[in-house]
Amino acid sequence: MMRRHLRGYVYAAAAAAVLIFLTFAARILSVSNPAPADVILVLNGGTWARTTGGLALLRRGEAPRMVLDVDADVTDWGQPEPDLARQWIARLPAPEPQQVAVCASAALSTLAEAKLVQPCLDGARTVLIVTSQYHTRRAREIFRHVDPRRTYDVVGVNEPRYFGVDWWRHREWAKTTATEWCKLIWWEAVDRWRHP
Repeated sequence: MMRRHLRGYVYAAAAAAVLIFLTFAARILSVSNPAPADVILVLNGGTWARTTGGLALLRRGEAPRMVLDVDADVTDWGQPEPDLARQWIARLPAPEPQQVAVCASAALSTLAEAKLVQPCLDGARTVLIVTSQYHTRRAREIFRHVDPRRTYDVVGVNEPRYFGVDWWRHREWAKTTATEWCKLIWWEAVDRWRHP
């Protein structure tokens, strides 16, 4: 009898733990700790919101310069993406064209991106990463792991079409949350240990 009650308490505790985790699953993914930095790094991928978010931080004076990581292997409208980014930068109001640079990489993962952008961060001791809100925790951990010499902080941009902390309210939010949790678990359990 006692064993049955104990088992019932264990099941109830496990169910409560799962419910609490599911309630906060998206909030756990999202971290934001903006701090003044030597450079703002806008990660590749996501939506235009990452670039506009980085530009807003630059205009607020969070860093004296910004680096846009763009895919070196992608062509849009018949032009390489790095060229399109440089054309966009040239049209920014002064003095922003001198403050914004392109870092062309061909990363297929955040881990590869963290390694490939290092030469573009020349001289920076503090880096403020701009990425999608759901990607912030994993991006910060990966960059800190790859390059412990620098201080990495992160800002997440809001992309309501793809992610919200109440992930159960929209199908797309649920997909994004589930996918990002799989990637975070893979990073913590596998890639962190394979790539010192």
